[in-house]
Amino acid sequence: MDHTSRQSAVFLFACGVAFVASVAATVYFCRSMCCEMEMPGGWTMSMMWMRMPGQTWFGSALSFHFMWLAMMVAMMLPSALPTFLKQRRTPASLFVMATGYFAAWLALGVGIYALGVAFAAAAMRWEVFSRAVPVLSGASLIAAGAFQIYFRLSVGFDPPLYCSSLTFSIHSTTLPSSAS
Repeated sequence: MDHTSRQSAVFLFACGVAFVASVAATVYFCRSMCCEMEMPGGWTMSMMWMRMPGQTWFGSALSFHFMWLAMMVAMMLPSALPTFLKQRRTPASLFVMATGYFAAWLALGVGIYALGVAFAAAAMRWEVFSRAVPVLSGASLIAAGAFQIYFRLSVGFDPPLYCSSLTFSIHSTTLPSSAS
């Protein structure tokens, strides 16, 4: 086994360990989320957007971001790994690249958390808004599907770009669908 193959094997092994750990953490976080709250309009809201008794907003945000990062690594590492491996760099520089990639996803999670908390607060304060959530959820799924179709027809099938559009579409439905 030459030096480059050995370095790729080290990186692949580390990615395999990270993937298994992130799947396990995602399962743990999903099972640790307590309850759902019945809302006007016939839907239930996930408690991930609210502070638990005795928890600070910082603690709530930190908990969400650990869950978000675990989920992003489990979901995005398999599709990003071929791109990382094409770089033909040392494992250390590949680890730095992967860290930057997931740091960008973590930064996106900051905005998603803020929107999720605002969405949950609005749903709890205004019954009219709460009753509209099932319709909003359906509309966001239709919009995400339309975005994917438009992207596929206008750009064609370029796997990295298509995966990015698919990921955007999935995450565009995070707020309403996680609340249904």
